[in-house]
Amino acid sequence: MDILRLTPIEFIFITIPESFLLVFSLYVLTKAKFDFKRYFTSVVLLSFSVYLIRLLPISYGIHTILNIIILVGLGIEINKIDMIDTVRAAIIAAVVLFLSEGLDLGIMKVFAENINYIFNNEILKIIWGFPSLIIFVILILLIKKLGDKFINAKCRKNIE
Repeated sequence: MDILRLTPIEFIFITIPESFLLVFSLYVLTKAKFDFKRYFTSVVLLSFSVYLIRLLPISYGIHTILNIIILVGLGIEINKIDMIDTVRAAIIAAVVLFLSEGLDLGIMKVFAENINYIFNNEILKIIWGFPSLIIFVILILLIKKLGDKFINAKCRKNIE
């Protein structure tokens, strides 16, 4: 279970930025009115929740489910976003995060000689993790843009 534990540097450079992006994705995907105070509070709570959950002696994957539940709770209770919209956005964000991390791993396999060495070196793990954050933002914004286009096209069709 030590693979789930976060070092302080991983917490600062992986967990906190990821939390910023996950909460940001709730706002983007639900089109909720942005409130910086609520956003920042959610990021802090999500970051520390992720850290604490990763300390628990649970199987890999269970932590992801717990993190999604906490993200949904924060979206509803702190950010005052509609429950159905929040659940949908949190699930989409989790899937997109998995995809972006998978793409990052694919990039790593192409360009890195020893992936195990990277995962055992916290600095290299952080550096190699940044592309997944960039991919995550791009995919979330792309989903929003395509969703908006689809909704606008559907609305125009209904008007005609």
